[in-house]
Amino acid sequence: MFIKYPFLKYVAATLLGLFVLCILIILWIFFWPLTDKRLQTGAEASATYSQAIEKIAKINKLETEKKVEKTCESQLLTHGQKTAKTVVMFHGVTACPSQFRELAEQFFASGYNVYIPRAPYHGTSNPKDHGQVTAQELVTYANESITAATGLGEEVGTIGLSGGAVVATWTAEYRPEVQRLLTLSPFYETAASQAPKWQLPMLKKLHGFHILPEAFSGENNTGFSLRALANYLIVVENLKKDPSNLHLKSTGTVVSASDDVIDLDLALTVPSKIAKSNNLTLLSRTLPKEWNVGHAIVAPDEKGVAERKAELFSLYQAFYEGRQP
Repeated sequence: MFIKYPFLKYVAATLLGLFVLCILIILWIFFWPLTDKRLQTGAEASATYSQAIEKIAKINKLETEKKVEKTCESQLLTHGQKTAKTVVMFHGVTACPSQFRELAEQFFASGYNVYIPRAPYHGTSNPKDHGQVTAQELVTYANESITAATGLGEEVGTIGLSGGAVVATWTAEYRPEVQRLLTLSPFYETAASQAPKWQLPMLKKLHGFHILPEAFSGENNTGFSLRALANYLIVVENLKKDPSNLHLKSTGTVVSASDDVIDLDLALTVPSKIAKSNNLTLLSRTLPKEWNVGHAIVAPDEKGVAERKAELFSLYQAFYEGRQP
């Protein structure tokens, strides 16, 4: 039959090739690891106070040139000299430094120098720009932020919200200068109601590597960039499997029971593992559902935050400092 109809031989070969290709793609999506040495390397660098100020000034100048919204430029609250303590605050996905402004002012009043760096492609006039961020750029952003912070305070710590909590966790694991860690609504994984676990490998590979066209969550595609979310999750894949021998003095985490964005179990499991591996007691709190506090638990414009701001901010600072409020 193949002799009489030789084209069938080519059809069969083509179909077989496509079948094998599909199998290979499936194997790549679901089983090929996302770990990368470049995403597991902390820069060994420090700065003086004047170098840190100069670096941040250059960042602000570039942000102005790139037409970053004024309220979204990287922010520095300084006492005019290197202080005993400094904290770096990493904002969430789609947000910008203004998200942390009020909490930063509280820490500043307590004697801290506070640095709130803007994540790459965030805070511009086009809210969809954040979809351009890559995992490598997030790691570079983390490294540069901590290097600047070494010039601002003797003790360096980090606080992060949502995707910013992923960045903060990365700094605690890969930068020995980081001595305190507080994660707020950490986005280590999406809630199952947002994306079933079996879909996550496809999100990370197909959107993370920009294979599929850009897409956004929410009505009218105005929410989170799937590419951005995927790249934050790729950073999560590169957190340490054994996070022992860190230089942390304290670690804490706060989540809201009303949060339907993140995997709440993993939000507690990851910092708990860090604490246990370093002989620390994890300070953790789940805000009760009846408080109706949303995902962005540090932003005064988030539901439920303004009404309890004093109580929440007191809790956050206490946990950051390794104590009960």
